[in-house]
Amino acid sequence: MDKHFAQKITIDEIRFDSKREAMFYQHFVKGKVARFTYHPKFVIDEQFRLGGRKVKAKTYVPDFLIYDEEDNWDHVIDIKTGFSFKAIDSGTRDKFRLFEKFYNFPVEIVVPSTKTFRVKILGLVGGFDDIRMSSLDYSVRDLIGG
Repeated sequence: MDKHFAQKITIDEIRFDSKREAMFYQHFVKGKVARFTYHPKFVIDEQFRLGGRKVKAKTYVPDFLIYDEEDNWDHVIDIKTGFSFKAIDSGTRDKFRLFEKFYNFPVEIVVPSTKTFRVKILGLVGGFDDIRMSSLDYSVRDLIGG
């Protein structure tokens, strides 16, 4: 389902873009992580001059940024309905890649269900099969090495 047509829902004074994001928050984030930010904004391609004009910066807004106990990034999460090109268009895939290059941190594509979620990191050489998880108690760096 296109996020722009999804039903917005408010929980704990947070206005989620979809029921899927709200469900992920309720089951896997709320009270279970040290700290999180919902919809943080990151510059992934800086503004530049073109002739006498400026070209706008390109930004990426993940759904969740989860921090560990030392306030370091633990997970950058984008909630989706699936991993296919129908669920994630090429423009969005490009934003994930630019974020990963600019910040040297992977974007975790998450497809939640009630008790578990599937996670995948797109674009890795050699592929990366999705993994079923039941909590955020894992290191994404351990999943990809490094």
